[in-house]
Amino acid sequence: MWISNIQGTGLEPLKKLNRMNMIKQGIVDAETDDEKQMLEQHQQQKDPNQDLLAAAAQQQVAEAAKLNAQADGQKAVSAKDMATAGKTMAETEKVKAETAEIVQAINTPDEGQAAETFNRFAENAQIKPQRFRYNPQSGGLDNVGS
Repeated sequence: MWISNIQGTGLEPLKKLNRMNMIKQGIVDAETDDEKQMLEQHQQQKDPNQDLLAAAAQQQVAEAAKLNAQADGQKAVSAKDMATAGKTMAETEKVKAETAEIVQAINTPDEGQAAETFNRFAENAQIKPQRFRYNPQSGGLDNVGS
């Protein structure tokens, strides 16, 4: 803007170029028909950098969508793995309970085939066997005598 106020020899082309740039940027209004025509041509021209920026932005959006889809897939796999682990834990607890019932039946000296066999063996044996009972709290065997 200040260039248009300077006077001197050979400054006319610089002033003209400066005025054209200011018209293109919208700083000053076009006054002559040539300036108006130049402004219309400038507005109709496509900026190749704008197309490049739009393509880059579109690529970033596509990559973000892809990453979101991958994250959702990982969440689904994790949920499936957690469900499988929960099912396995439930099955393990069921087997533990069934095993505890079986061990309890074996440990009861008055009931069951195993108890009868053990008692018959204990009566006829020269060396008395020791009786052990499964302790579910400690997971080990407790000696309960003969």
